[in-house]
Amino acid sequence: MSNSNEIMVQKHLFSHFLECQLKNPVVTRWNSEYDSVLFITELDQAKLEKVMKKLKLEPLSSGDRTLLKEYVAVKGPFAIYLDVMQSERNTYLGCVIPCISKIKTAMAEVKNLPCLMGMGSTYVVE
Repeated sequence: MSNSNEIMVQKHLFSHFLECQLKNPVVTRWNSEYDSVLFITELDQAKLEKVMKKLKLEPLSSGDRTLLKEYVAVKGPFAIYLDVMQSERNTYLGCVIPCISKIKTAMAEVKNLPCLMGMGSTYVVE
């Protein structure tokens, strides 16, 4: 089977079993990788595991799922509030400080994640 046919079969199986299409990251949207990872973490894990087995792919381990959830927790505040600042309605200077404040607050809330423990203020906004 050619590579393009294989990709089409995989897309069909994903959409059939998951009842939706996977989101693909694109280079023109800086936060599309975040959106794709968020989408995977929100899927029914039993259905995702079933389709991955059907495609002969190794299912996500609990460590993989934890890592993806931590990625979403850490990158989420940036993705959300930078989207707010990039929208057509919030392109004024008065939006910048509240958005930065929200990002700092959200980062303070996630700094106790296992992936950030022991990193200190070098990596986490205080």
